[in-house]
Parts: sequence; C-alpha cells; structure tokens
Amino acid sequence: MGKKVLISVDYACCQGCGTCAAIAPDLFELRDDGKAWPVQDVVELDDEQMKLLEEAMRDCPLHCISYQEQE
Repeated sequence: MGKKVLISVDYACCQGCGTCAAIAPDLFELRDDGKAWPVQDVVELDDEQMKLLEEAMRDCPLHCISYQEQE
C-alpha cells in the first residue's frame, strides 16, 4: 500500500516553468493560466511516485511545491 498525500502548489510563487510536469507528468500538469497544478489534490503514491514527487519539489526553482501526508 502506498502513501496518501495532499499535493499543494503555491500559485502566487509558481511561474509555470514546467519542471514538475517534466519530472512527474502523472502528478503535475501545466494549465492555461500558465501555472503548474496537481493532477489530483489527494493521491496515493507508491515508492517510485513518492520519489518523483520529492524530486519535483527539490528541483522546483522557486520551491512552490509541498505535500502533507493524509490518513
């Protein structure tokens, strides 16, 4: 069983560079407003997907991505 998380993007900070969507396209998408959005707010992630989320968070140039574990 995976880890259930709530993925958040700080839209005031996001400049839509697309790094997160390139790293984890199953988790992030760029929308018409030019911002990155989680594909789903709350998701259950396996270990590989969790690594991709953490990589996207780390590589975001403005550090706009965060997550909280859910029960």
